[in-house]
Amino acid sequence: MGALPRAALALAALLGVSSAVLEVHVGTSSVFSVEGQQVVLPAWYTSRSQKKPYVTWLLDKEDADPFQILTYLDGVVKVEETELKPRVGFLYPVLTHNISLFINATRERDSGQYMCTVNVVDDATGTGKNVGVINLTVLDPARGTLKLTNLSMEMSGLYVCVAENRAGSAECSVALEVHSTASTKAVIAGAVLGSLGALATIVFFACQVVGYRRKKRDGQEEVANEIK
Repeated sequence: MGALPRAALALAALLGVSSAVLEVHVGTSSVFSVEGQQVVLPAWYTSRSQKKPYVTWLLDKEDADPFQILTYLDGVVKVEETELKPRVGFLYPVLTHNISLFINATRERDSGQYMCTVNVVDDATGTGKNVGVINLTVLDPARGTLKLTNLSMEMSGLYVCVAENRAGSAECSVALEVHSTASTKAVIAGAVLGSLGALATIVFFACQVVGYRRKKRDGQEEVANEIK
């Protein structure tokens, strides 16, 4: 092997050691969250360059074209004018190579494909290696009501509601006590008996009045006969 080939190999080895390979990594390809909670999209990049990176986070939704939501350029963080603006940001300083994104008070319409792109002036990267993609799904917590009818004492007990999905699980419980309706029946019976008693009193009073009038009329007839 001549001097020129050796020099070329040495130069190639030197370039291979000194040149950095820029690459973006994501902690997971899918993230699930419950509406109203904070969510973190984990991402970082590797590079041997000492230059400041140019970082861009974009959101791609089914009903819209991709749009920027957050950028880092020349040491300055800029939050774009979107509905995410007051709720989004970098979780750590960008120069730590951790470019994770946080979203506070998530909403169902925040769901979509989040793409992070990193470029460094003096760094090289393979095709697509400088882009990280994370799919976010924000779930709307279900709300429901359990309606019980025709209750009986046998239905007394502890009722437990368990809700579970890919975002997690939760449960709640309620103690139900069903009491006898005997008191209600007594009230109803008392009301009926009271009504019957009142009716009997009225009938008795009416009979007394009729009897009194009959006696008075008979007495008047006797007096009239005596006068004749």
